[in-house]
Amino acid sequence: MKILLVDDSKSARYALRLQLQRHGVEVETADSAESALEMLKGALPDAILMDQTMPGLNGFEALEIIRADARTAHLPVVMCTSHEDADFAEAARRKGVAAILPKSIAPETLPDLLARLRGIAAAGPRQPVAAALPERPHQAPSAPADQRLDERMERRLTGLLNPLIDELRRDLAERLLAEVR
Repeated sequence: MKILLVDDSKSARYALRLQLQRHGVEVETADSAESALEMLKGALPDAILMDQTMPGLNGFEALEIIRADARTAHLPVVMCTSHEDADFAEAARRKGVAAILPKSIAPETLPDLLARLRGIAAAGPRQPVAAALPERPHQAPSAPADQRLDERMERRLTGLLNPLIDELRRDLAERLLAEVR
């Protein structure tokens, strides 16, 4: 399966690309909607994962262009976003988004999403997106999943913050000594 990942954030592209590759997905990346549209003039991916909020064309504007082109109109487009409210999800579906991948819980929801996208790819390139990917309301993870996510984030943040705090302490101590002198 080949996915085009579109996000203006280099770190978001990197993190999601690694997650996708762990699931056996071939990933091409674009740092803007404009770059993605240019890439779509060549070989087509099986699906597009696109950030909504980007400078230049945003995800919805790019989606309109993708849907207006007969060559790309059938491609499932998944919005990778931090907008997780029901109103956004409904507006996205009305515009032709196949699914929403909330950035806050992407690792937990990615396997199910990829299974659904693989089903579309296996069915062939001309299957209508709306029929291929049934609408599923976004559901928050269960309490144990929330707890596991919190624990993972705390471990990760502690691992990242402690060296920074130590470095700041050393820097502050050196500056205080310089001031005292």
